[in-house]
Formats: sequence, C-alpha cells, structure tokens
Amino acid sequence: MTALQLSQELLEFLRLKEGTVEVADRAPPADDAFRQAVREAMGREGELASGLRLGDDMRFAIDVGLTNAEKGALYPAEVAVRFFLERGSLCVIASRTTDLYLRAVRERAWHVMVDEGYIVRSGPEALGRVKKYTGRKSLEGDAIFLAGRPVCEQHLRWPQYSKPIEELPLAKKYLRATLDSRRRKRGSAIRCALCNREARYFTLPMIKASALVFLASHLAGLEPTGPMELYSNLSRVLHPYGFSWLSPGAAFTVWARDMLTAAYYVNRMLELPLPRVSPRKPPAEAALEQLLSPRG
Repeated sequence: MTALQLSQELLEFLRLKEGTVEVADRAPPADDAFRQAVREAMGREGELASGLRLGDDMRFAIDVGLTNAEKGALYPAEVAVRFFLERGSLCVIASRTTDLYLRAVRERAWHVMVDEGYIVRSGPEALGRVKKYTGRKSLEGDAIFLAGRPVCEQHLRWPQYSKPIEELPLAKKYLRATLDSRRRKRGSAIRCALCNREARYFTLPMIKASALVFLASHLAGLEPTGPMELYSNLSRVLHPYGFSWLSPGAAFTVWARDMLTAAYYVNRMLELPLPRVSPRKPPAEAALEQLLSPRG
C-alpha cells in the first residue's frame, strides 16, 4: 500500500494548509483503502517509537487515537494526538538537556513545582532568560536551568532539581559577580527571586505543554511554526468546538490528518530513520509516504 494508491479526494484533504477547525467540515469520509493505509502507517510509527525513553507512552497514544478514530470518536482521538506530540517533544528535551524532566514525571513532582511557580510558560520566555545569563540562545545541557528560578540557600525548596550557580554556563560577568564578594556588594550578582538575597542556585523550570513543542523544535533545529500551529489546532478542536457532530468516516479522516502531521514533526525532531521527502510536500502526506515506504 502506498499513499499514491489512495483516492484523490482524500489526498487533497491531507494537503490542505488550513487548520483543523477550518477544514473539519470539509473532511471526506475515510474509505477502506485509506483506513488500511493509516493503520499500516501507525503500526510503523509505533515500531519507531519502541526503544525511545517515552516510547511506551507514544505507542499508547497511537493505539488510543486509532481505536477511538475507528469508532468515530474524534475528541478522545485528538486528545491522544496531543499527548503523542507532547511526549515526543519531552523526549527531545530530556535527551538534549537533562533527565530530571523524566524524573519529575516519574515522581509526580512536575505539577507541584508548576503550582509553586517553577515554570516556563512559553518558548520565547525560556530563550530570553537563558540569553540574558549566557549571551546565547542555546538550551543544551545545563543551560536549561538558567530558564528557571534563581534562589538563595534559604529558599532552596527543590535541591534535587537545582544546580549551584558556579556549575552553570553563565556569562563571565555573572559568574565573577557570584564568586567575588566585592562585585556582589556593587549589586551585580544574581538575586534570589523570592527575597532578593544573593542567589546560589537555579531551580529547573517545568515547561508548559505548548512551550514543550516550541523548545523541542528549537533544540532539534526546526522552525517551530508548524508544530506550534498543530498544537494550537488540537487545542481548539478540544475546546471550545469538540466536533462531536462529524460522521464517523469524516472523524477518522480528520484525526488521520492531524496524527500524521504530528508524526511528521516528531519524527523530524527525533531524527528517526525514515526516507527523505520533498520539503514542499504537506506534512500529513509526507508522513504517510515515509511510513509506508519499503524498508531498506
């Protein structure tokens, strides 16, 4: 089965550039050939996810999405697409920065730290904070800590998720001010976010879901516009619209377009071994072609 064997009407839908909200009412019902092609593609995507540190979660999202899409239940199917995109993004971030993000998920510390204000709400916010302290927009390795909250000894609430300032890739003016008491007295040292004393640590920020997608794209060297637009589209489908009135066949087609688009971006972020396709090809069609290509 190849993408070229599918009906022209369904291929044209995959190629539409508008967001899901704008095109959902135009979705043609999935025929048997399209359903089979998507099943095969999702099987291949699940195999690619095997072995990744969050691969089990990604495969779970694929299975839940496909099962619900087959039933025509678009809402839970789209929730699964968003979870797949978030987990793929987190996999990239943990690989390129610190495994502490995975620990925060395992230990269920993530939401507690968010509630206490240890959070990055947008990708540009994180890049701006890091650039302030390093002069560069690189988030690799321990630099991600500099997007977090500077704290003093007294306000070190999360030592297991914090790094001493002298271990971080600070610009020289900040590092010297931190280590030199005379410079500290002139007010050039980094200050605790909670009391304005001298900061001695940075605590790792937890990352809002949409910022995960932006930062993963940035770390992978990809333009974040496409993945961010997809994430926004998924959120709008879930609230306020829902699209519960779509026929089961149309619901499957809508989900398939979004899931294939998510797979395309996640696969690029993770640099998974797939054939190259023309950069002019729309993401959903490109992913279907890649995932259905013969294995060499």
